[in-house]
Amino acid sequence: MPNARFKDAELLVNWVRFVKSAQEVAYMRQAGVEGVGLLTVAPGGAADKAGLRGAARTRRGDVVVGDILVEVEGKPVRNSDDLMAILDPLAAGDRIKVVYLRNGERQNAVVQLQSQ
Repeated sequence: MPNARFKDAELLVNWVRFVKSAQEVAYMRQAGVEGVGLLTVAPGGAADKAGLRGAARTRRGDVVVGDILVEVEGKPVRNSDDLMAILDPLAAGDRIKVVYLRNGERQNAVVQLQSQ
């Protein structure tokens, strides 16, 4: 669980609920991907400003997978526990380097954490 300093900082919205769902974990395992999938990204928030994308629905109702965090600050992110361990000591204003998968390709971004 994040400490009080990071508790109110916004990086990614709803990612814990997304990653912890049994369906998402099964999908990522089946696809052979370890990481933290993004469900939503708050408009104007830190992740949005860094160019990260959450999941979306097509007009037909199909789900398009969002970005998948695989590395933060040079440390691998296999699941939400890894991510929380990395984010725990951080505070609003900190800038972090993230590596994520989008459409199977590794990409990089710098995210400046901010208060909600």
